[in-house]
Amino acid sequence: MSFDSQPAISVLQLQIILQGLSPPVWRRVLVPEHLTLTQLRNVIQVVMGWAGEHLHQFSIRGRHYGEAHEDDSQFSTVANELPLTAFRLREHEGFVYVHDFNAWWRHEIRRLGASWKRARQRRLAFGGRRSNRSIPAYY
Repeated sequence: MSFDSQPAISVLQLQIILQGLSPPVWRRVLVPEHLTLTQLRNVIQVVMGWAGEHLHQFSIRGRHYGEAHEDDSQFSTVANELPLTAFRLREHEGFVYVHDFNAWWRHEIRRLGASWKRARQRRLAFGGRRSNRSIPAYY
């Protein structure tokens, strides 16, 4: 199947900033807007160079999503099912992703600009500062 015959997809541009480091470490990624939080976690793992070995959580508008803890009644495990579109993020609105509850690697994720349609699926490039060059330039 050629790229030209593929349907258009809506794409979001996100900036992921690892908090508390100087100089700053950040990535800018383009992702399909229908990605679930679990799929977004996989993108973050790749572009930040993390291994998927640690507990994690997303905090969006005061609610927590990710791996459940028995003593946390405000923690939602439905991240597998929730697409980014379910949150109706406004331009420049952000949320938090925490990787590894012991080290507490806190990432601010911000939606940049409006979503747009891509006529074809291609490799979606990302950029950033202090990139790990062994990471492929697409997801």
